[in-house]
Amino acid sequence: MCIIFCDIQMFSNNQLIHVYDTEKNQIVFAQKTDIENLSDSICAIANRYSITEVRLGGQTAYAIPVAEEIRTAYALSYNNNINITSMPIYHLD
Repeated sequence: MCIIFCDIQMFSNNQLIHVYDTEKNQIVFAQKTDIENLSDSICAIANRYSITEVRLGGQTAYAIPVAEEIRTAYALSYNNNINITSMPIYHLD
């Protein structure tokens, strides 16, 4: 199973998105994206890899609205739901 994780850096335009394979215990894909395109990029990666689990790290006050934006964009674009967890520091377990 693969999950997407991103530790949102508030004061950076560049955000790094990782796809982590929990069975192989390794990162299988990584992509930098502009903060303005973060939601769209995560949705596209989730669709491409058939991922339903996203974990966001960073400031909770900032990550929660991003999580809602991703949920909405994914539902509208791909007519499907995605599970997003926001936490101050992401965990892969």
